[in-house]
Amino acid sequence: MVKNVLYKLKGLIAVYIIMGLVSQLMNVLSIVYFQRIIDILSEIKNKADITDYIIIPLLLYAITTIACCILNYADNYPSTKIENRIYYNFKLLAIDKVSKINFLDYANYGTGKIIQIVENGSEAGKNILFGFFIEIFYSLVPGLLFSLIVLGTYSIRIMFVIGIGYVVIFIVSNLMLKKLYNIKEKVLIETEWTSNKYVRALMETMIFRVNRKYKQEKADIGKAYDEIIKSETKVVMIHEFFFAFFYLLVIFVKIIIIIMGIWKLNISLGKIVALVMLVDNIYSPISEFNIMYVKYNLDKVAYNRYVNFLSLKDDTNLFNGIELMEKPFKIKAVNFSAGYGRRDAVHNLSYEMEAGKKYAIVGKSGAGKSTFVKTLLGIIKGTKGNLFINESDISTINLDKYYQYISYVSQDAPIFDGTILENITMNKEYAQEEIWRVLDMVLLKEKIEGLDKKLDTNIGEKGIKLSGGEKQKLAIARVLLQDASVIILDEATASMDYLSEEKVLQNLFSEKKDSLILLITHRLKAIEFVDKIFLLENGEIREEGSFAQLIKNRSNFYELWNKHAEQQMK
Repeated sequence: MVKNVLYKLKGLIAVYIIMGLVSQLMNVLSIVYFQRIIDILSEIKNKADITDYIIIPLLLYAITTIACCILNYADNYPSTKIENRIYYNFKLLAIDKVSKINFLDYANYGTGKIIQIVENGSEAGKNILFGFFIEIFYSLVPGLLFSLIVLGTYSIRIMFVIGIGYVVIFIVSNLMLKKLYNIKEKVLIETEWTSNKYVRALMETMIFRVNRKYKQEKADIGKAYDEIIKSETKVVMIHEFFFAFFYLLVIFVKIIIIIMGIWKLNISLGKIVALVMLVDNIYSPISEFNIMYVKYNLDKVAYNRYVNFLSLKDDTNLFNGIELMEKPFKIKAVNFSAGYGRRDAVHNLSYEMEAGKKYAIVGKSGAGKSTFVKTLLGIIKGTKGNLFINESDISTINLDKYYQYISYVSQDAPIFDGTILENITMNKEYAQEEIWRVLDMVLLKEKIEGLDKKLDTNIGEKGIKLSGGEKQKLAIARVLLQDASVIILDEATASMDYLSEEKVLQNLFSEKKDSLILLITHRLKAIEFVDKIFLLENGEIREEGSFAQLIKNRSNFYELWNKHAEQQMK
């Protein structure tokens, strides 16, 4: 996974690390030359001689400090590109995962939780790869190494004092880490739970308003935010305690160096100044490493949750299996059951459907209609029996290749941010005459011709707003342009008025008379003209037959039809 994230970044990372190496070297050398300047100024009494001795150290000091400034500015280019590319590569990996994840695992997580896991995990992954590992080789190791080499030439005793200080810092940081780890995990769990509720509150506007749920939902989310804020504050305070403790320790070490330099080591003023500056150069990497190490371990909590998500089982049939050698012309189920986990949602289904005919699935809410459709798409897997596409069991076929023959339209017909033309053609090439013809068939031609930019009118988030029925018409226009042999309309006309629905469906049936068309609907008026109806109850097919046959039987479908007719009369 890390290899995928760092793809094409190896060269830029190498340049960035080399820039850091040179920058740290220049920084340490500038301290050395600064020390020589101070020693020259303090030791030479004759001012006339100072110029002769100081010119070269001063020039070298200027070169090294200016080089540091230039490098510190220049490294913003590779660092920004690397940091952002790592972050967005993690997000792209999540999209790739969602494109092939086992549907049941995806459904168990929920959209809001997945969004938060991906956001937290991508940020944590960026911090781990860039903010920890790359940064160690960019600044910490070179800075510490060069500073220790120079310090060793000044005083071994002071190196020993610094080493003791580091041991103290290491012990304190590890004690702090255990406390922070538990708090961070709690924050992540709370954030994911809250995100799920937050997304639901934003998306289910009508339901929440009508059922007056916003007040309670806001209170629940607010309470969760209070807990998150409390935990985040604890994390910050513990972090800041470490910084305060560290700086006190550095001040203490500097005082010891000054005392030892004057009374014990008898070294020059310049070297004392250099030693004090080098302490910052040595302890800053040590401090940064400990802080980074603590953050690294905290980020691992979010990162591991992200990795666990990426490790969920893929749909093994999505890109593997038998490729259909011809378009699906027959679908047959034999005692087929399927469901979610241990629970079957459809039971012992036996039916046949073939190209050139129209079918409908009806039933009360919870009867198993949506699961029925998901089994046809291979999203929900069978637990027993067989479901054949042509002569191949659906569990053995390559679903990605199978989908090229299928057009599927749901009740929430997706409209993408772009032009009407882009939404209809989905970036495929069609003649203008053909596009206007299908728009006429879905009763949108007149509306679009009345727009200033016509097919180039922007719709979606940044453009004109379409009604629910118009969105569904646009989605069916896509189907009319596509060459699908299986067309599934899952409540795809539910937002249209009855006259529009009847006209659009009649045009679809006529245009796609060679395709297998399946309607899933609760509006029974739409199914009078299909060849066969399947009535589902509790996940089983209770009745099947033509509309006329089922009405004549005066059984379950007849009762459902009468109730529907009564509701329409009201």
